Amino acid sequence: MTRMTLVLVVLLLCAATARAEVWGSTKSKVYHYRLCRWMGQVKPEYRLSFASPLAARKAGYQPCGTCRPPGVEPGEGVRKMRKS
Repeated sequence: MTRMTLVLVVLLLCAATARAEVWGSTKSKVYHYRLCRWMGQVKPEYRLSFASPLAARKAGYQPCGTCRPPGVEPGEGVRKMRKS
C-alpha cells in the first residue's frame, strides 16, 4: 500500500467517525455524547457510533443521564401533555 493510499484510508475512517453524533456501548444499551466521561471508560471493541439520537433510539438505546444527549428528535413523535 502506498503512503498516499494509507493517508486516504485514515482520512476516510476519521471522517466516518467524526460524523457520528452519539456513541453507544454494546454492553450497556446507553448512548452518549462522544466526550461523555462514561464513553471514556468503554473499551474500543464495545463502542459503536450512531448518526443521530433517533438512530440510537431505534436500535434500542436510551440516552445517558450524565451527558444528557437528545432523547427525542423533532418529528419523532408527539409528546402527550398531562392534564392538570
